[in-house]
Amino acid sequence: ENELMLLVGSSVRGRSHAHKGIHRDDDFKLFCDESSEWVVSCVADGAGSCKYSRHGAFVAAAHSTRSLKESLKGHYGVELEKAFNNFCEDKTEENQRALYEIYQHTIVKAVYAAMKAIHDSVDEGEGDSVKDFSTTLILAAHKKTPKGHLVVSFWIGDGGVVIYDKNNAVTLMGEADSGEYAG
Repeated sequence: ENELMLLVGSSVRGRSHAHKGIHRDDDFKLFCDESSEWVVSCVADGAGSCKYSRHGAFVAAAHSTRSLKESLKGHYGVELEKAFNNFCEDKTEENQRALYEIYQHTIVKAVYAAMKAIHDSVDEGEGDSVKDFSTTLILAAHKKTPKGHLVVSFWIGDGGVVIYDKNNAVTLMGEADSGEYAG
């Protein structure tokens, strides 16, 4: 049975950006691979106080999404699902380690790709620094499997990823950031 999935994203320029007549500093990417049935979503929100945060958000979203979708379309996507199924059947430390190892080759690798791309954007000759490109990054992938819904996520900065099910249960997929700019 084929289920219809609708992916929707939007971005609204905040009041302070609109008042100053400047661009928003965020970016997002959505991707659904019909052949592997993986769905990837990404949101990046540049730190408005940093001069290249808009570019940082764009680079982080583009490179992390590209890396994650490529690894999930290939060997590691198959291995991640297999490790998830094994863990669902038998929650041993060995099965959990296998799951974490593949997590490193998929979503952690994707976040590293974003960081590397931002580092490559820095023009030190112009006095730029990595901090000039500061952005948050929220990255997640989902696939419905016979054993259940497989969701992997990673976030840096404020914001977060939650799973909402139809029984009104909400599961936070990490620890919320706190600090002066969290919110």
